[in-house]
Amino acid sequence: MGSVNDPDMMSSMPKGLTAATGMDALTHAIEGYTTKGAWEMTDMMHFEAIRLIAQNLRLAVANDPKGREGMALGQYIAGMGFSNVGLGIDHAMAHTLSAHYDTPHGVACAMLLPISMEYSTRSTRANACTKSRAPWASRASMR
Repeated sequence: MGSVNDPDMMSSMPKGLTAATGMDALTHAIEGYTTKGAWEMTDMMHFEAIRLIAQNLRLAVANDPKGREGMALGQYIAGMGFSNVGLGIDHAMAHTLSAHYDTPHGVACAMLLPISMEYSTRSTRANACTKSRAPWASRASMR
């Protein structure tokens, strides 16, 4: 399986599609971090992916070239991480929601992310992402 992450090719994407695919990439990074199989190397990938996506998603939706570049890198790194550890309940539910209600996959992931994260906070790994070693965890750092 391969992936083409060319920010120039992505520049013609509509804003809604950019936002939806960005939320899918963010969900990949968050789920990859909280999965039971995660370990130090994948944590580094997921932390960096979350940081890049938080900094660049709004810029990418506004079609800023630097935002598109940042998102291309962020989604690529998220993919490197989760391909080593798998995903979780959000994607399991999002695929079903998308199939049954003709909902775009990234939109379904975004809709279910708060619910799945609330469920996942029962695990030690999910709680760890709010600690100081994850500076992107504060809302202020994402603005």
